[in-house]
Amino acid sequence: MRSKPMTVLESLLPALANKGIATVFQSGQIYTFSEGAEAEVLLIKQGLVALHRSSDERLIYYIQAPALIGINRLLESRPHYYLHIQRKTRASVIPVKALEESVEEKGLWKALFEWQCYLTSKMHELLLINSHRGSEEVVRYFLTELANEPKSIRWHCTVAEYVIARSGLSRSNVMKCLAQLRASQQIVMKNGFLEFSQLSGSNPQDPL
Repeated sequence: MRSKPMTVLESLLPALANKGIATVFQSGQIYTFSEGAEAEVLLIKQGLVALHRSSDERLIYYIQAPALIGINRLLESRPHYYLHIQRKTRASVIPVKALEESVEEKGLWKALFEWQCYLTSKMHELLLINSHRGSEEVVRYFLTELANEPKSIRWHCTVAEYVIARSGLSRSNVMKCLAQLRASQQIVMKNGFLEFSQLSGSNPQDPL
């Protein structure tokens, strides 16, 4: 998992701080992006959201504030994806045209490109891991992803919920693999949440 490029965001956010319409989303709300001349992006200032694929409800990724979502109009929105608000979220709804004008004025195209690459890589990894992989390998991959998520996300949903939502595997397959990993003490769960992982690649951003 690539770490969120905070230095890139720190260069983008000041240029967009006063753009768009301030909006508060409540937990459980669904947000879909507009198309064409009405196309917009969301500057997430506070909160946690999840990007889903409309065709199969697949969870593509969680992302917490700060974040800029909707800039990749081909991959992450309009009309094949939607946002599911996970907890109360403060955001600004910014027209794509206003975003592009600010980026041009401040010379921030490189920063915007790097942020876009970060989001694209998160989506691309999901597609790759589900191609011609066995259930156990897929479960191990998403466990490592979960272990590397910020604490606010790790404690937001159970291990089973996270792996099922992101992998598309059946609950029975996921639970079987989790039971095997727990029996071999490669992971430790408490009340369904991930407490410890020694899987290769687990490198939590803050303690489990």
